[in-house]
Parts: sequence; structure tokens; C-alpha cells
Amino acid sequence: MKINKDENFARANMKDVVKFKVKLLFRLMWYCINKPLDILMEWV
Repeated sequence: MKINKDENFARANMKDVVKFKVKLLFRLMWYCINKPLDILMEWV
């Protein structure tokens, strides 16, 4: 298979990129909120 250098493999439109970033941010916030609560519940 011949690969052209100008061929764009990552064809993501803006909607997909924004959706991915929002999901990543939501997961990060969820982890930052829940992980300290889990640690606190183990102490109690």
C-alpha cells in the first residue's frame, strides 16, 4: 500500500473534537470529585 505524504489520516471535524474534549474534562472532574470522597470514606 502506497501512502501519500499529503494524505490526511486524522479526519475529525470540530464537533467530534469538542465532544471528545468535553468527555475528557467531565471524566477528569468526576475523578477529582470522587477519589477524595472514596479516600475519606475509607478513613471513616
